[in-house]
Amino acid sequence: MALAGKARTESIGFNGAFYAWESQETGDDACTYFNIGDPHTGRDLRTHFRDKQIHISGDVAIAIWEYFKTNRR
Repeated sequence: MALAGKARTESIGFNGAFYAWESQETGDDACTYFNIGDPHTGRDLRTHFRDKQIHISGDVAIAIWEYFKTNRR
């Protein structure tokens, strides 16, 4: 699974690991680009779970830890 995260990150031009919002057993992204339809037109609507959802929970935790380390007395 770690390789899928690294490959995904490299494909968008970054370093590190960018893991899928929902992943398959291989670690590959399981989200689709279009997965819901407009009830009035029937047209597929674009979702951004696969490529725009970037969650920073880990970054926030690291930032808090670094702040704590530099500001303790």
